Amino acid sequence: MGTNTPGSITPYFPVDAMAVARIHQNKNNQPVFTWSVNISDEPGECPNCGGNGEIYMRLAERGPYSFVPGSKNAVTWYDGDGQFPKGWYVIQETMAFPCPKCQVIVKPSSPMKP
Repeated sequence: MGTNTPGSITPYFPVDAMAVARIHQNKNNQPVFTWSVNISDEPGECPNCGGNGEIYMRLAERGPYSFVPGSKNAVTWYDGDGQFPKGWYVIQETMAFPCPKCQVIVKPSSPMKP
């Protein structure tokens, strides 16, 4: 799930988030993406979420496309991984989960539409 850019990490997810990802991939045959997290320079910041207390995943609705598809929903580029080909994907839903590393208490968030 996801790729890194310099100065960022791909966070690990709690068990319930991984279950959501597996169900989505099996049911819809579409990938799940994660947002990489900027590595914080602040001492004591969580290395998994960068001190945000939440980590995010995006569930693909359809794709891949070789062009940017017209959609009211967000789209993202994916370089492919052998299971899912490279191309543009339309995002069905963005979900937030509490960080399993720092267990920061955050206000529960419902799934967000992109």
